[in-house]
Amino acid sequence: MLDTWPLTSGGDAAANYGHANRTEIPGIQDCPHSNLQGSIPGMMNSSNCDLSCNNGMKPTICSAGALLNDPEQCNDVMAQLSSGNQVEQHRVLLWLQKVVRLLALSKMGCRIVQKAFEVASGTDHDMLIAELKDHVVELYESPHGNYVLSRAIEILPAAKNNFVISALSGRWAVVSRHRFGCRVICRLLEHCSDEQMGELLSVVVAEADTLARHAYGNFVVQSALEHALPGRRAAILLQILPDFGTLTMHRTGSLVAQRALNYCDVEGQGLAIQALLRSSVVDVACSHYGSYVIEQVAGMRGNFSSMQDMYGILAANLQQLHASEHGERVVLAFGLAPVESLAPTVENGV
Repeated sequence: MLDTWPLTSGGDAAANYGHANRTEIPGIQDCPHSNLQGSIPGMMNSSNCDLSCNNGMKPTICSAGALLNDPEQCNDVMAQLSSGNQVEQHRVLLWLQKVVRLLALSKMGCRIVQKAFEVASGTDHDMLIAELKDHVVELYESPHGNYVLSRAIEILPAAKNNFVISALSGRWAVVSRHRFGCRVICRLLEHCSDEQMGELLSVVVAEADTLARHAYGNFVVQSALEHALPGRRAAILLQILPDFGTLTMHRTGSLVAQRALNYCDVEGQGLAIQALLRSSVVDVACSHYGSYVIEQVAGMRGNFSSMQDMYGILAANLQQLHASEHGERVVLAFGLAPVESLAPTVENGV
């Protein structure tokens, strides 16, 4: 079974931040006729420029609302960031500085901020962080802002991700269950050290069984099983083992069970198989989600005596497996004989 991320809804961020349409960006003027500095040549926005510019320079963007609502202007800024040299990129980043938060929370602007993190370095990264660090909760809750945080975590050195970790400290259980917050946490687990994520991992261990059954929390447990140190991974497994059979039949719990079988060591895998044997393994094999877990067990490499025990139980209940559309998957995975071949044969009148 494939684990898929929950789909995000678009939403018109400009509707929620309509006041931004009337907010002038500090230092940015309508066109090159201005005596003040700060405009970025090459960005088109003739509707915002009341003066006729005949000096060969295109009019420039003058308001945050222009970027929040105009895909063409967003693309212009993206092009400047992608193709400009380091000096030009720095100038664009300085120009964006005071509207980074508004852009990060908007459908189109969040792409600009993600690109800004990609092309920035050193002090420019610090500048972007300074503008966002007090708004981390707002960003992770946003259908657009969460992508900005996730991209920043992927790009920044691990130590610089502490602004996200500090903001979410004490909130891990809530954020793990959030539709967008779970994505941010998974990126942290992928790119930060076990020491940095210690507080979160303690929460994941303590609540592993309930998180595994949660629509969004299960992704956090899966990520922890994949990226945490072996000791943390073993601790998570111990939390989910007591009800492992039932977990494997749960829609999201089965994904966690499969991830545990993938990433736990041989001892942990053996414990998981024994836990399945203590449950009704035939019922698990005949269930929609559990059948995928048993199929995975069939393909595991390892000298597990308990595998023979599982084979024997499944073979003894072959008719029940054949009667289930999901059980057929297990029959094929274990190479169990068809029902007909188990019937006694009559040869030479005997």
